[in-house]
Amino acid sequence: MDKVIYGGHMKRSPDFQAKVKSDAIRQIVMVSLMSFVILILIVGIVFPTIKNLPLIVVQIMRFILPFSVLVLPWVYMRQNQESFLDYFKLKGNQKKEIIIGLLCGLSTYIIFGGLFTFIGQNKFPNVSPDINWLKMIYGLFYYIFSIALTEEILFRGFIFNTFLKIRHSRGLAIAGSSILFGLYHISHGSLIQVIVTGLMGFIYCMFREKIKGCTLLSLIIAHGFHNWLIDFVPYIIYVMNRN
Repeated sequence: MDKVIYGGHMKRSPDFQAKVKSDAIRQIVMVSLMSFVILILIVGIVFPTIKNLPLIVVQIMRFILPFSVLVLPWVYMRQNQESFLDYFKLKGNQKKEIIIGLLCGLSTYIIFGGLFTFIGQNKFPNVSPDINWLKMIYGLFYYIFSIALTEEILFRGFIFNTFLKIRHSRGLAIAGSSILFGLYHISHGSLIQVIVTGLMGFIYCMFREKIKGCTLLSLIIAHGFHNWLIDFVPYIIYVMNRN
């Protein structure tokens, strides 16, 4: 189980606990609102603006910009004498965590994406013709080390643990972080995507709760691998069918 992070102070007085709870509520509200605004700005303004820049510049900016949602959580954690590294079990079996992550990502893909992919095989000629194996390799790197890394640290890391400071209830932390994870994707303009990503957030939490050896690292791998499969399996099947 992940520990509840209280910073460098371990006081137990009622006044201290009340302050911890009020600070936690404020931090969740501020971080959630800020992350929603940042994502809307990135998706709605920045990405359309930079699309005509040189490809290398676009790719670098697309990789770096998601980390902006971690700036405010980092500020709060510095104030509390905490670190993002506290969310990782650095002395665990990383190979096992990675394998678990890949299996979890494959399972969520089969549940949420595989069915639609295989039902729609006849539509694969519409797959973008500029996809190639190099882009697939970069895509896996991008999804794991940019998108999944930032979102998992934010929702299954900072927000999850901050909910535990309000009330030491993992149920509340699971529900709260999953709902906010779904709402975070509202910038894509689809209620279905909000519901599906909220459900995925719940499933990721349950993976960590129920699967021995499943850690935040596992969830980062699962999340990134799932996104990569959604993007590139249709292309792979299209190429196989074409040949």
